[in-house]
Amino acid sequence: MLEKLSRLAIRLTPWKPLLFLVLFGSLLAVCAALFQSVLLETSPMFMFGLVGILWSLTGFMLIANFQHIPEKPEECPHFFRRQLLKIKRFGYWLLALFFLLATLGVLVTTFRLIRLYL
Repeated sequence: MLEKLSRLAIRLTPWKPLLFLVLFGSLLAVCAALFQSVLLETSPMFMFGLVGILWSLTGFMLIANFQHIPEKPEECPHFFRRQLLKIKRFGYWLLALFFLLATLGVLVTTFRLIRLYL
């Protein structure tokens, strides 16, 4: 799974400027909605801006954390180096679990906000 996330992060790296533009545009939309509307539940600009912020931050998290993962421990002949690689990969596994749970949370939030608006 770590290798798949690494490949996905490498493939998404050229899209990083677009993610930055989405984040900036979404922040502008949320700020405009905050200054414009009294009821944020009825403001589609606020909801779609919030969804854009969440997805772009999730994309940045993927690109920043999973571009370079440690090699598999079986490929290293030294015992202590192999143990260190196992510990590092365990940390990446925990990070991957957190990333997947965060993505699931963003997905649920997206569906709830879209359902609230529609």
